[in-house]
Amino acid sequence: MSSFLRLLFLPLYVLFTLVPTVAYAQEILIGQVAPYTGNLAPTGNDYRRGIEIWFEHLNARGGIKGRKLKLVGLDDGYKTEDTVKQTKQILTNNDIVALAGFVGTGNVEAVLKSGLLEEHRIPLIGVRTGGILTHYPYLFHLRANYRDEVQKMLQHASTIGLKNIGVFYQDDSFGKVGLQAAEEFAKEYGLNILAKGAYEKNTTKVENAVETMLKAEPQAIIMISNTAASAAFIKQLRERNNSAYLFIQSVTDGEQLAQRISDNLARGVVIAQVMPNPYKRSLPLSRDFHLDVAKSRVEGAKVNYTTLEGYVTGKVITAALERAPKITRQELTRSLERLRRLDLGGFIIDFDEKNHRGSPYVELSVISAGGKVIQ
Repeated sequence: MSSFLRLLFLPLYVLFTLVPTVAYAQEILIGQVAPYTGNLAPTGNDYRRGIEIWFEHLNARGGIKGRKLKLVGLDDGYKTEDTVKQTKQILTNNDIVALAGFVGTGNVEAVLKSGLLEEHRIPLIGVRTGGILTHYPYLFHLRANYRDEVQKMLQHASTIGLKNIGVFYQDDSFGKVGLQAAEEFAKEYGLNILAKGAYEKNTTKVENAVETMLKAEPQAIIMISNTAASAAFIKQLRERNNSAYLFIQSVTDGEQLAQRISDNLARGVVIAQVMPNPYKRSLPLSRDFHLDVAKSRVEGAKVNYTTLEGYVTGKVITAALERAPKITRQELTRSLERLRRLDLGGFIIDFDEKNHRGSPYVELSVISAGGKVIQ
């Protein structure tokens, strides 16, 4: 090709090579690092689906200031070292304006200790943990903390006349926060802890903990455990004819639990919830959620507590983006801190500069005979 022709077609070449880049830049990108595989894959994927269901709804209405939203996700398999590694990887994309939907106390703690949020000045919004009690400038919680959950469970145990309890917990920072809360509130409500049993993170090796509880015979067991470990523990306990009351923190998904071990074994298990009941359509939030799930094209979209939590996370992100003067990481962080009494349809999120824990909401639910979670 002659020099003349090269010069003639150069503008067209530049135009067509830039079109994908321009279209890509028009999207508002949110990053998630979560367990899409492994024991907690249902949790990570349902949280992802919830965010995507809301983004899908908003994009159909034109997005934010004419720009569509997209969730960019990487799998960490619930492995702490991979959470940090994948967070570093996802932050190489400078177009990502926020992180969201991380799962696990130890996993989130590792990211916080790495200094990545401060280094990139990027907010992390909505994490599947209530075990981080310290204030961090770029971390925004949408759920109550584990102390609040444990207090609610022990208060109920005391109210129904129970005196002796056991504590089953994950042997890491997540479990130990719950254990410490159980020890503190047991004293407050006049309860005796007869036994403590732990299991290793990212496993379902619960046999020793089961034996400990069978020997001690507590009237109730407080469980600081994820869905996979909770299922293994309850199955082994009930198959040995133990009938203790079982109270579990919100990180265990009740319907997943029933599917893993049968409706009959899961029946009567009490679970603390930090989101409104997604099955009852009494709140505008729940009604909107049902409508958006029903019309969603997100693969595997379903109604449950975890998906609702992701949906709420998506709504909070977009509320802050709509109020931000510019769509940047720093402006989004400032906008989040100005979300005072944000009403998402009967569920309130309230942030300011000193308070990044948006909700104190805790209610108790129970698994019914049909494996459904009811309140």
